[in-house]
Amino acid sequence: MGQFINLLLVITFLSSTFLISAAGHGWKPTYRLHEDPEIYMNFCQIANYQGFYCEEYKNQVQTTDGYLLTIHRINGRLGETRSASRKPVFLQHGLISASIHFIMNPANESLPFILSDAGYDVWFGNSRGNSYSLKHIKYNNRQKEFWDFSWQEMALYDLPVSIDFVLNKTGAQSMPYIGHSQGTLIGFIHQALTKSNKISHLIALAPIFHLGHIEGPYKLLIPFKSILGKIFEDITNGSFLPWNNGSQWEATHLCNHPLLVDICKAVLFATCGVDSKYLNQTRMPVYAAHTPEGCSVKDILHYAQMVVSGNCSFYDYGTSERNMRKYNQSRPPLFTAQEITTPVTIFSAEHDTLANPVDVQYLRDNLPNLINDVYIQDWDHADFIIAINLPTKMARLIVDIIKSA
Repeated sequence: MGQFINLLLVITFLSSTFLISAAGHGWKPTYRLHEDPEIYMNFCQIANYQGFYCEEYKNQVQTTDGYLLTIHRINGRLGETRSASRKPVFLQHGLISASIHFIMNPANESLPFILSDAGYDVWFGNSRGNSYSLKHIKYNNRQKEFWDFSWQEMALYDLPVSIDFVLNKTGAQSMPYIGHSQGTLIGFIHQALTKSNKISHLIALAPIFHLGHIEGPYKLLIPFKSILGKIFEDITNGSFLPWNNGSQWEATHLCNHPLLVDICKAVLFATCGVDSKYLNQTRMPVYAAHTPEGCSVKDILHYAQMVVSGNCSFYDYGTSERNMRKYNQSRPPLFTAQEITTPVTIFSAEHDTLANPVDVQYLRDNLPNLINDVYIQDWDHADFIIAINLPTKMARLIVDIIKSA
């Protein structure tokens, strides 16, 4: 039965790509339902709507390979005098995600708003390829060259300049880093490579490093990774599930309908496992309107490589000759947890099919500076950003951790 459910989710996940695309090109039903205003809002509009001051640095962070990234900032409640003494904290989103996914719940259920109320200056990265970081100094995002990246380039290029941008703006010497899913992986790799003291503490939510025991729909797709990669590259020029206004159509006409909401949940959670009992059902249209946020086909293939190998390494170009040209060695560089000397806190979940407990155990056993290890029963991969019990299970503990660091 479990395999059947996973297969159903795979079919739903793949078909949703074409459903959203069709909706985004003008296909609309004849009925209208009640619409949550946050469906049509961007990051700062949602933050303002929830009562918080927000800044957007649109396309102001340039990587050394030419991508223009957007940084967001939440810095206190609207109407309050903003203090220059607030300490910065940096949040980095996961796969096919964006900064907006951290604030899709009401203020009392969202980690960034709770951090802001606790007195922190909260900053958000947006990796290349999501809807907030779609610019390049040379390529446009309809060209294959634009999408020639994976999490490797995010760790090598996106994260360093994003961190420097925040530290330069705030005058701080270092700050805590909170990553979710892919955000943990690029944080780990950045620290393994640089040993940078600009990140004072790495807090990993649903940590990704080894993927050998991944479960769910992604696992069923692995044997077909080459052909699926080719199909998506031919259709999309290398982008994977980019955001478009079809997501808003899905939100208003699928996720807001009592008879269709279960289909909406299957589509929405196909990429991160079965939906949780801690889901805020009233927010389903908002989740759907801003999901997915897009990445590259190469990024997905890189994860497939990690699942097959059971290791964490840079992208394998398939032959010794190609790898030699890229890395000056026949195989891509391999990373181990022992190389990450930064203080680390892990938050993991019992039912997480992507950051599987077996793979997370590798981090527990090998991180040389593991400060805290928090295991949450009943949670899954998405709960770290949208669970209704997030304040008591995680957020308040994170506030205590970074205050004592």
